[in-house]
Amino acid sequence: MGRERRPKAGACFYENINYGGRYFCVRPAEVRVFTDHDYHGRSGEVRPGVGDLHGMWRDSIESRRVTGAEHGTERS
Repeated sequence: MGRERRPKAGACFYENINYGGRYFCVRPAEVRVFTDHDYHGRSGEVRPGVGDLHGMWRDSIESRRVTGAEHGTERS
């Protein structure tokens, strides 16, 4: 987490707004985030180029689901 080389394609999630702080990245895929553990609560799709998950998403993502034809489903 935090200092690996950023991929040319995919989604990266940062600790701070505007791509700051520690981060982790996933391969190109559809990314859905949830406010509760185990994919419960409010959810939303993360779209490319979003620099700030403002509003209800800031500091409230507890789980994420990454789905892509290339690699199946990754959950955490």
